[in-house]
Amino acid sequence: MRANGYRTGELASPGRVVPPRSAARPAEDHDVSDAKVLLIDVENVVGPVNPSPQLVRARVAALLHAAGPLHHVMAGYSRTDPANDATVSVLAEMGVAARVVPPGNDAAEKALLEHARYAHERGHRSFAVASADHRFTALRELGTFEVLVWQDQEVALKLDAAADAVHRLPRPTGYDDVAARVGRPPLVPVCPPRGRVAWQLAAAMAAGVGLAVGHAVTGRLLDLTRRRTADPDPYG
Repeated sequence: MRANGYRTGELASPGRVVPPRSAARPAEDHDVSDAKVLLIDVENVVGPVNPSPQLVRARVAALLHAAGPLHHVMAGYSRTDPANDATVSVLAEMGVAARVVPPGNDAAEKALLEHARYAHERGHRSFAVASADHRFTALRELGTFEVLVWQDQEVALKLDAAADAVHRLPRPTGYDDVAARVGRPPLVPVCPPRGRVAWQLAAAMAAGVGLAVGHAVTGRLLDLTRRRTADPDPYG
């Protein structure tokens, strides 16, 4: 039995309904094949056991800065006590979505790869993964992908061989360390869906409109000032 195009009661994990295998998700209404999706294996590149908010903020900020323009970011990790999880709040502050899963064999890695397949069905063909885990060699089936790891981190040989590029970054110890090297990182650097040229054009148009409004307001204020100077008491 189906309801709203889904198999009634079919679950892959608690609370998530699986669409029927025959029904493909609709693609984006514009080309997103070059719009990069970043996957962050939190336990692999941030910290395995309840990392402090400062450490999460520092390491995720460094990864966002290194990744460049992105369509979106998905972080994945497991927790036994989600009610006391501060990591998800820090990620939300930084514009990063999170998949928090119960502990299990490769649970977070599987959740991130599941999201990558979803993104692939939506038209994405460019990925980056912050992890040294060999399981992410599966991204090769979905398009091009690059790897972000720390300079002192050992990368699985299969992952190193499958990736289009491996970027080794200085491992930050605190947020101030990142800020000193790259400036205060912004939120997720969104990649415009219709290309960089369109984004630059839109930015230029916005700047032009702002200048025009500024000139109009300034001119009006000057005009009022001149009138009041010529007639100090216009109501007298």
